Amino acid sequence: MTFTETLKTAWRSILLGVGVLVGQCVDVMSADRIVVEPSRIEITSQLDQVQLLVTLVKESGQPRDVTRVSSFNFEGDSVASIDSQGRLQATGAGEATLAVRHGGLVSRLPVVVGEGFDVGTSRFVDHVLPVLSRSGCNQGAC
Repeated sequence: MTFTETLKTAWRSILLGVGVLVGQCVDVMSADRIVVEPSRIEITSQLDQVQLLVTLVKESGQPRDVTRVSSFNFEGDSVASIDSQGRLQATGAGEATLAVRHGGLVSRLPVVVGEGFDVGTSRFVDHVLPVLSRSGCNQGAC
């Protein structure tokens, strides 16, 4: 094999590798849509939290969870805070629109925080008992 043939073979290998990488990028970008669940968020208490699920649905119909690699931004007033894992918690009463982005795809959903939001009440059964159960106190260990 001559030097020229070896060089051509090396370049073909490099270009084929780049083609595979471009093919993978196009595969991700050719996704049909993203689906965000729940499609509407209503919060009535300071203690309520909502976990979002962002699903990438490819043209072939194959779903993939992309919640942790998506970005979340409020358009207009921010009535809630959201972390990088898609967990949302209210910060004030009002309405807003949450934009969820993955790649070039965007999905928007309404977020409504009720007017009675500021009057949060905690109840023993809902908020204290689960903590006691988690630490084993419901079995006589405390």
